[in-house]
Amino acid sequence: MSFSRHPQQGAALTLFVLFFTFAITGILFVLGQGILSDQISYSQLGETKQAFIASETLTEDVVLRNVYGTYSVDTVEALVVGGATVQATTTYDYASDTYTVSTQGEFRGAIRKTTAELGITESSNLSYGLFSGTGGIQLANSARVIGDTYSNGPVTGAGSAIVLGDIVSAGPS
Repeated sequence: MSFSRHPQQGAALTLFVLFFTFAITGILFVLGQGILSDQISYSQLGETKQAFIASETLTEDVVLRNVYGTYSVDTVEALVVGGATVQATTTYDYASDTYTVSTQGEFRGAIRKTTAELGITESSNLSYGLFSGTGGIQLANSARVIGDTYSNGPVTGAGSAIVLGDIVSAGPS
């Protein structure tokens, strides 16, 4: 018996394995890029939320101190919350008699801004002067409600109790 060697046997299989390896590597690279971009987006989303929360925190602080006047408020206030730096600037417009609180929060390059405007208005429009749940409302003696009253329960009154407005009751009486 004689054996002959063919030098090109297996070349097709080698080329198939080589192309298959390159194709799988390319697919994994593309999938990896998508996962990486999603991870970066989620990271930036968390950073912008942190900047917004910090900005909103200082805005509420300055607004409450202006409204209640319990503590003095500087024209520029600064705060560091959870690693985010925030700066609020309060301006007063004499013509419209309003305060404007502009706040900017920054956390790892993410910047978020909030603005609040405070002013004295002629009147407020509230739907109800008194609002209650299923327990209802019991008025006694010289109780007085100025405005409309809404209740999910019964509304009862005794003595010289008075409601200056409409009463809406979803309860039994």
